[in-house]
Amino acid sequence: MSRLGTGDVFGEMSLLDAVGANATVRALRRTSLLRLPISDLTEVLERFPAVRQHLHALRDARAEINARLPFAPGDEPMLVV
Repeated sequence: MSRLGTGDVFGEMSLLDAVGANATVRALRRTSLLRLPISDLTEVLERFPAVRQHLHALRDARAEINARLPFAPGDEPMLVV
């Protein structure tokens, strides 16, 4: 489990890989969120290659972290944000 701060994102793995979300996120205090539909994200990624590169790098880093997590038999891997 991790804490996210100002400017952090979550959900990029499910959007970029077109898989269902598998993270639980809870706000500890009043929070503003930006919900970005896949169609809008696709446009952003096409228009701004730096954003695409950043999100892909973030996804790859989180996937590497998740791959090192210990799981009990029968457990499903989960996204750690």
